[in-house]
Amino acid sequence: MDQLCKRIPLKACLFSSNVLNLLDSLTNRSVLMKKGVLGCFLINAVALSASQAVFYTEQGEEYLCDIQTPATVWEIKESLEDVLPFTKEEMLFITEGAFLCEEEYFLPFDGQKIWVTSLDFDQPVPKKTYAGYRNYDRKAAESEKKDLRFILKTLATKSIAGLLKYRSELEAAGDRIDKLHPLRFLETAFTDEELKAYMHNIRQRGGWIWGEFIKGIKGSLQDEADIGNLTDDMILDFSCQVEIDLSKIEGLIHREKWEDFIKALIIHIPRKGDSDRYDQ
Repeated sequence: MDQLCKRIPLKACLFSSNVLNLLDSLTNRSVLMKKGVLGCFLINAVALSASQAVFYTEQGEEYLCDIQTPATVWEIKESLEDVLPFTKEEMLFITEGAFLCEEEYFLPFDGQKIWVTSLDFDQPVPKKTYAGYRNYDRKAAESEKKDLRFILKTLATKSIAGLLKYRSELEAAGDRIDKLHPLRFLETAFTDEELKAYMHNIRQRGGWIWGEFIKGIKGSLQDEADIGNLTDDMILDFSCQVEIDLSKIEGLIHREKWEDFIKALIIHIPRKGDSDRYDQ
């Protein structure tokens, strides 16, 4: 991994249990199970001053780090190498769903959550989800809605030959909406009459088209279920947003019957107005 910046020392010191008990009352501690090629765990960074942050390790140790500002991500990694169970070359820092590059200057703000991830050099661009990557509280942006509409319309209306022609564009659009929580994806699809019709058409086409489409959604739902990012509160809110009886989907989600869940949405969510005009 290229080392793009000079290395400046960063002081990290272990505090007494009394101080840490006080800090613990101000922060939450949680751990993400190892998944795929990444060994991930969550650390909360609480900015105690303009240049201090508290880090929580997987082993439950807590460290108050004095950050000499300005400091780059690489400098912070180097200072934490003796604290965290990764080398500075292996560390990836993630915050708000984005990777922090090594030359970037970074100062945690109060309450900011930072993920420290162990990089697998055989797969330097990780694709698996982690907590915070797909945030249910964030609704689809207009650009994501546009990409979703393009994907659904293309799958619902184009021939197999046409789909092969649009393959690269479909993949690019899919990558752009990869951070969208799958329930927000489905909410967008099932609260728009045109998109509802496209979902019906894709289901009716069946075969390879339906199989490839449902495989992607099933994968995203399973990823989020595996890290506890499909909570009962999310499911309840989702059912209200798309106007479906909670009892028709809750059990399917809990049992991870993803295809049956999608089919239930197609069957039970009402279509309004002259939605048939979108049918092919």
